[in-house]
Parts: sequence; structure tokens; C-alpha cells
Amino acid sequence: MNTTNVKRITGLLLAATIGLSTALASGATGPAPVSPDFSPNGSPNVPPNVSSSPRENGPWSKGNQFSPTSISSGSTLPEKSAGKITKAETLDETYRRNGDSKLSDGDFVAALDEYDKALQVNPKNAMAYYGRGRVRLATSNYTEARVDLNRALTIDANLSSARLALIGILMYTRDFATGVAEATKVIQSDPQSALAYYERGICNGEIGKRNEAISDLSEAKILLSAMNDSVGCDFVNFSLGKQYQENGRYAAYQKDYVTALKDFDLALNVNSQSAATLLAKASVEHEMGSDDAALADYNKAIEVAPLLSDAYKQRGSFYYETAAYKLAQEDFTKALAISPTDSELYNYRGRALEALGNQQEAFADYKQAEVAAKTHEKQDVETLTKTITDLVQKV
Repeated sequence: MNTTNVKRITGLLLAATIGLSTALASGATGPAPVSPDFSPNGSPNVPPNVSSSPRENGPWSKGNQFSPTSISSGSTLPEKSAGKITKAETLDETYRRNGDSKLSDGDFVAALDEYDKALQVNPKNAMAYYGRGRVRLATSNYTEARVDLNRALTIDANLSSARLALIGILMYTRDFATGVAEATKVIQSDPQSALAYYERGICNGEIGKRNEAISDLSEAKILLSAMNDSVGCDFVNFSLGKQYQENGRYAAYQKDYVTALKDFDLALNVNSQSAATLLAKASVEHEMGSDDAALADYNKAIEVAPLLSDAYKQRGSFYYETAAYKLAQEDFTKALAISPTDSELYNYRGRALEALGNQQEAFADYKQAEVAAKTHEKQDVETLTKTITDLVQKV
């Protein structure tokens, strides 16, 4: 397989998998934006999609090597088929290639029909099962997709593309331990698979194997760098930064503040614009008594994310704890301008006002906190009721 095709296949699968994480997640439409609230380790919160249909917002829409093209297990990417049987091609392969073509065009119904025909002719056509599994993924039928991908792997255990797609489903269903085992199989057969290292890194992080996660994500980055795949490196960098951040949070929870700061610095080396990391680092610095350093990092977090209410909220709490009550009140007011329904913010500002001797204003904030809390509780109940109603209607 030539280098261009390898990069296109790796790019597509990597993009699809990272769609699970919040880079990935979240979505993964390029170098991750600054966010205070991303899921740990890039854990999947978006359904896996290994469809070949074009997407509008990802880097693959800009004409680079991530261009979404159907994936074949052969030595080349699949070509359009005119539906004619050649001497070198069996009937099931003709149907299968037709299915690949339909899938590439985004015609999932027709693609499914072609793959079904291929399997009727030859029930042992692994690529037809793989293709049908991809259609199931594209149409969010994850249970059937998993069945088809497993069938493909039963016939051809070396079909790495099917195993990588299967790992995407395992990540989506949060079966991370099995994901590690499946990714290891891919790495054993193909030590140059950046996506396998990436997926295993995410899964390792989710089951608490933090060092292994860093090692795998770093290896994925090395492999992509060797291919001059800057877009892939950006994706992996985002998850690598989040893993360092999670390591730092874990160390801080254990009150190992020195290790926590080292991990936060490593995270910032990967992504210096991460407000979440800056806030976490500032909190640890404050715990260690390094208030000047803490304030500097709180200020940086606000610089990179000026519309992040939590940044003002945390800096306001820092000011309150250091008896700078007026500054605390100002920060809580700024945070409320962004998040006017946050009951905690009203309570915090009330405490700052009370410390300043403004009892009447403090009392008004405490009352508003009660109103906001009740409103939020009502909204939660309404959301839960709607969710239950929708589920009942689908049964």
C-alpha cells in the first residue's frame, strides 16, 4: 500500500475515532478549542461514525490527507464499479465493491443492499461484513455494527480496519478494558498503526492506567509526525494534553502537589491555551501557598477564555479566601453576567458583600440563589421527564 493511501486511511479512521472524544469526543473538528469542561482523557461522548460520506466541519473538508474515502482491506482504496463482472472478480466481490461505491456516495440503503447480496453469494466475504458494519455505524445501529465487525474478524482476524472500527464502538459503549485488548491485537500485527496506539491510549486512561496512556498517545504522535501528518498530531496532542491534565488532577487529589504541578506543566507544553489546565494549576499553587503564581495563572485562564464564567468564579473564590472581598465581588458579578442562573455564584457574591458590610445586598443575593436553585431543579425535572417520555414512546 503506498504512503498516500496509508495516510488517508489512517487519517479517516483517526478522525472518526477522535469524534468519540471531546476533541474527539468532543467533536474532533481540528485542534481542540479552549474548553473548561471536557470529558476525561478524551472519553467518547459522540457516537462513532466510520462512514465514508463527506463531512462539513472537519479538517478533512479542507482538502488534506484526511479526505474521507472508503476503506478497503486490499492494497488500494476501493474504486467505483460499473457493476460488471470481470474475469478476475467474483460475483460477491462485484456486489461488495458496488457497496463500497454506494457507501462512498452516502447512499446507505443501496450500500446495505449490495453488501447483503455479496453475503448471500458468499457468506465468508469478510470485507462485505466490514462494509455492512460501516453502514450500521453510519446509521447509528451500533449493536448490529458490532455483530458485523465481529463476523468480519472471525473470518479474517488480520482485518485491522474492522478491528479499529470495533474499538470505536467499544469506546462509545465504555468497554475500555476490551478496547485495550483489541487495540493490542492491532499493534501486534501492525506496530506502525498510529490509530491503534491512540485508541489504546484513550482506553488505558479511562481505566486508570495513566502512564500507559501517556506512553501510547506519545507513540501515536511519533508515528504521525514521521508521516508529516500535522492534522493527526494536533488531534493526538489535544488528547495527550487532557491526559496530562487528568494525571495532574489525580495527583492533586492525592495531595501530591509537586507531581500535580509537573503534570499540569506538561499539559500546558502541549496546549498552552487550555483554560481548564491553567485553572487546575492555579488551584494547586494556591493550596501550596504560592498565591502570586496562582493569581498569574487565574489571570492567564481569563485571558485565553474571557467568556468562561468558571474562570471568574474561581478567581473570585481565590480573592475571597485571600480577603480581597471587593475584587471577589467584582469577579462574581462578571461571572453572573455570563451565567445568570448559577445559584452558587449568587451565594458566593452574597458572602463577599456580607464581608464588605453590605448586608441588604447580600441578603438579596442569598434570596436570588434560592430562586435560581429552584428554577434549576425544575428544569432538571422537566428534562428528565421529557427523556423518560421519549424513551417510552420509542419502546
